[in-house]
Amino acid sequence: MRANSAQRRRGSRRRRSALRSFVTVLQISVLLSMGVLAGLVLGGSQAASRALQCLLTPVSHAAEFFGFFAISGRFASIFGPLSYGLLIYLTGSLRWGILSVAVFFIIGAIILLQVDEKAGMAEKAGYEEQLSSNMGITS
Repeated sequence: MRANSAQRRRGSRRRRSALRSFVTVLQISVLLSMGVLAGLVLGGSQAASRALQCLLTPVSHAAEFFGFFAISGRFASIFGPLSYGLLIYLTGSLRWGILSVAVFFIIGAIILLQVDEKAGMAEKAGYEEQLSSNMGITS
């Protein structure tokens, strides 16, 4: 009887160990696939944001606009992880940290939906035309 119960415990330990290994491998594969997906999406969005910046920026103010773009990226690299870590520290849960990142993405999407590209390009062209007429430059 004793040997039988010892064998059952060992078998149950092995099953639990196998289950833990499977869950760990599953978690790692999900983490890696999400990392690859995020890298693909975020890389494309960075390139698209610079292209949109070029479309809407007057040539005479390109350094100012791209400087502001760069410094806003620096602030985001500080405040994003700070809010993420602070929420995890205060709540003790990773879920709230991840939720803060999702909130930042949603706010960014809402702001981006307000951008009218055609109106921005028209305003850029009007500004450059006004600037060239004030300087006496004809094209």
